[in-house]
Amino acid sequence: MRKRGRTTARTGGAQRYGAGRALLAEDIEAALARLKAAVEADEQLPQPDESAQGEDDEPAVSLAHRALPLIELLQAAAKARCNLMWDSSS
Repeated sequence: MRKRGRTTARTGGAQRYGAGRALLAEDIEAALARLKAAVEADEQLPQPDESAQGEDDEPAVSLAHRALPLIELLQAAAKARCNLMWDSSS
């Protein structure tokens, strides 16, 4: 697919733009729903014992906590009906 002079490839809801990726405005609601469903499913799993911390003695960080910035970003993009684009080269 060609858009604005760049070749794009559709990959599971996200489109590839050179080294970057993008979600089109019409795909954001579905992506947000899938992310929220994954967070809810993760919350139903048994929580790790606090004594079973990682190798560096850092406490476990929940998926809900890690996903919050992305959820907020997707909600803002859905409200504004705009595309999201990010660089995946790093």
